[in-house]
Amino acid sequence: MTTPSGDSQVYTAGPGSVSQMTMQTAGRSLSDAILAAVAEAEGVDETDLTPPLYEAINPEALDTLFRDSGGTIEFQYHGYTVMIDHEGTISLKEDASAR
Repeated sequence: MTTPSGDSQVYTAGPGSVSQMTMQTAGRSLSDAILAAVAEAEGVDETDLTPPLYEAINPEALDTLFRDSGGTIEFQYHGYTVMIDHEGTISLKEDASAR
């Protein structure tokens, strides 16, 4: 288990596993929290992630959806299935075939 500094908790267990990250998004958007989660899982800086998040999903629409109503969504990004629940919990499942 890795607990990075700040406001998140990350649990990882290897390829094909689910990494659970609970992010407190106060002061930042959900799309920024997703970038932070994937960067943490990859061990890289957020600016090093390619392709950009907007090639996988519209970040502004995502932020608006969860700010206004919550919900649940799942999409592919940077070799992960990103799942977000109604409470804003971000879960990552590594897609080993995308590596």
